[in-house]
Amino acid sequence: MRLEEGVAAVRAENVALREQVQALLARVQELEAQQAKDSHNRSKPPSTDGPTRMPRTAPQQEVATWGPLRMDLAPTYQRWENDLEVATANGRVVPFTLEAERERIAGRNGQPDLCDFTVYDRADQTPIGWSSLFHIDHRNGTAQFGIDLGERRGHGLGTEATRLTLDWGFTVLGLHNIMLAVAVWNARAIRVYTKVGFRELGRRRGMGLTMGRRYDGVFMDLLAAEFLQAGGSVLASRAPHGAPSE
Repeated sequence: MRLEEGVAAVRAENVALREQVQALLARVQELEAQQAKDSHNRSKPPSTDGPTRMPRTAPQQEVATWGPLRMDLAPTYQRWENDLEVATANGRVVPFTLEAERERIAGRNGQPDLCDFTVYDRADQTPIGWSSLFHIDHRNGTAQFGIDLGERRGHGLGTEATRLTLDWGFTVLGLHNIMLAVAVWNARAIRVYTKVGFRELGRRRGMGLTMGRRYDGVFMDLLAAEFLQAGGSVLASRAPHGAPSE
């Protein structure tokens, strides 16, 4: 009887161990399923209030995304506006209060001659600046372009954000010519603009005042055909299927 009782006890222990192992395996499966779900949610396009993913033709170069301006980011925008490097680059050297920044955002919302974007770093969806198409003339197909990065400069984010904004202007808005103005001392910005296809139109002597010194302004422009021929558009491939109208 003692032997039989011992065998029965061992069998019972084995059953208990098997149940524990099964429970652990089930928990592991639950955790793996939750991890897969979280990964899927992170890969889904964000809402219209957040960054908009814009895949590039070369995925390994995807570093920036953008979305609309957001009122909840007003304190962040204000901090960028009051950053000395940003202010000297865009010429808005008057300090912004938080209330003034909120009024600025509200005043730009829904204007037909403006198209503003918040720029994000795709690596962690952190807002790092903004870009804009302004003075949009829909009849003549022209606009001006501007961009400011409040942080993470020098990592290719400005170049990607510039391409995305130009793509929206040319492909979605149907613009023909986009122009910009930049101070001659801002060599980094000029390199970015040249890289995406802008060409220098000319210079206006002594156009801007920076830290008590006058500098020339450099004017550059880019045509839609030039941008598209250079393969800069990722939105053109999203056109509806079917033969276009002649």
